[in-house]
Amino acid sequence: MLGKLRNVTLLCVLLPFICHSAITGQLIVGDDEVKFAIKDVTSQSTPILELSSHSDFSRIMYSSDAGVLSSKTYVWTVKFSELTNGFCYWRVIAGDECYDEGNSFYVTKGNDPDEYTPVKDAVKYPKAKLENKSELTLESLWIRSQNIGNGLYKCHDKHLSMTSVHCFNHGFVVRDGVIYVSRGSLNVSSWDHDKSLLWLDRYDLATGEELPFLRIKLQGDADFTGDDVMPWIREDDDGTVYFTSAKYFTTASTAYSLYTVDLDNLLGEDDEVAYASEQLKFSLNGNVKGAMFFSVKGSIKNRQYQMWMSPGITSLMIWDEMEFDIYRWSVDGRKVLEEKATISDAALVLNNKSSFMGALAKVYPVDNDYFYLHNNREQRNHDFFYPTLYRFTPNGQCALVGSVSNNPKLALSDYSFSSGMSMLDVNGASLIAYGIPMSGASAVRIVETPSFTDNFSGHKSLWEINPVGFSSDMKQGCEVQFIPDGGESLDGHLVIYVANGGMAVYRLKVKPDPLGIADVEAEEFSYRIDGTTLTFSRQLERADLYTLSGRKVRGASHASSLSIDGLSPDIYILTGRGISPVKIAIR
Repeated sequence: MLGKLRNVTLLCVLLPFICHSAITGQLIVGDDEVKFAIKDVTSQSTPILELSSHSDFSRIMYSSDAGVLSSKTYVWTVKFSELTNGFCYWRVIAGDECYDEGNSFYVTKGNDPDEYTPVKDAVKYPKAKLENKSELTLESLWIRSQNIGNGLYKCHDKHLSMTSVHCFNHGFVVRDGVIYVSRGSLNVSSWDHDKSLLWLDRYDLATGEELPFLRIKLQGDADFTGDDVMPWIREDDDGTVYFTSAKYFTTASTAYSLYTVDLDNLLGEDDEVAYASEQLKFSLNGNVKGAMFFSVKGSIKNRQYQMWMSPGITSLMIWDEMEFDIYRWSVDGRKVLEEKATISDAALVLNNKSSFMGALAKVYPVDNDYFYLHNNREQRNHDFFYPTLYRFTPNGQCALVGSVSNNPKLALSDYSFSSGMSMLDVNGASLIAYGIPMSGASAVRIVETPSFTDNFSGHKSLWEINPVGFSSDMKQGCEVQFIPDGGESLDGHLVIYVANGGMAVYRLKVKPDPLGIADVEAEEFSYRIDGTTLTFSRQLERADLYTLSGRKVRGASHASSLSIDGLSPDIYILTGRGISPVKIAIR
């Protein structure tokens, strides 16, 4: 919580040259500017003025360390043209001290909030033919990007943060027509003073308009574990939303936590609060730094899952001497098994042969020890890993299965702006999406693969989304989801989130092969429910179970069954390669 808090109650409406004084703070309002004055600042740190439209300073709209010191008083001058009309709360931060937090005034001479108008992607993408003879059509609903000037909110409100070019807002989930985007704590000013509060930014799935953000808390307003939390938000195989504590490169942290958050039961008058629960405490050696991106495969709720992570490379390495670790925790009830493997052949998949540090790679577990790995460069003159597939070898060397460089048609000749890979199932076809460079910025490639363990040689490009690029920022992410409509429809929304770059949503229309439909209908398929298990009459290469609203709650590859333990009684949709969508009644 906040260190030495010095609050002074102050509320004023803007009138020309009216001065409101308080014990430590003073507000002087002029015709086109407002002055903030604080006296008797005892901290040795440079004081920073922060302004926010929220009383808890969840989002900082203005900050400045340019206060002028005279007679033990710091004075800041702010033009109304730099502010937005409405209530404005102000405080001064100096080290661990806070002065006049909660004071507010009403701005009437600033800027009105921008009116949002959806913009569509102007590119007409070709129809894509899949190996199963299905035909896919993309139709833009809206696109937001820095390059076209309507980008998403960028949470870099920590004043003059040394990491302001980086992005720790990776990952998103969709619930009931709302897109929830992670707002990691690293660059958030308020996190330095209050470790009991996190946030998710929200956007309307249909239009892309920003909605009021969501505050994430623990019961009893307890503090979250770790120096930083939520650089990445994801869903496990049951659709449970999770995030973890994390640690950037500056120092090493030994204590970490895995949290889940309930987005189906929001609280508050305007659904502005959701509560998180700690599911697992674990530790890492104090020498491990850059432990940022943790991913889960399995069911957190049933305590049957694996958690994966690759720490950053904290020292400069020569390209042909590079070596780094992959961690895996296997959770079975109360038992937790930690394993580590090493990757030492990364030089095979770097885009050039210069020195390297940073990494912060993301790990995407598949099945049977296979995992994808992808990162972007830490600095402009450093390398990055191609989208790559490895196989985990406990306490040994991970086996390199393949990378984009295996496919000459898809090889990348330049560094990637955005890190991340996504595995999609569309009408039984396996698709992969990842970030690529294009037009000096970030774009997204979507390919079809024979299977998620193919060595990339069988990949076929379907689309390269937004060829003009989302952003040229150095650090971006890339996450893609297909949200099926549910019911009898095969269509759905394709949601593309380029963290630190933008977001786009398309209607993905699926036209199955008529002959294929006949073959599927002719091929027998049945199922039965054995207690908490949904058992199939034959093995499916891929099986996924969705709610009628389109949220995936279960999924597995090479599956003869799916666990339905913990699912609420309802109607669900089973999809899989080689079968038509099937309605499943769970009672």
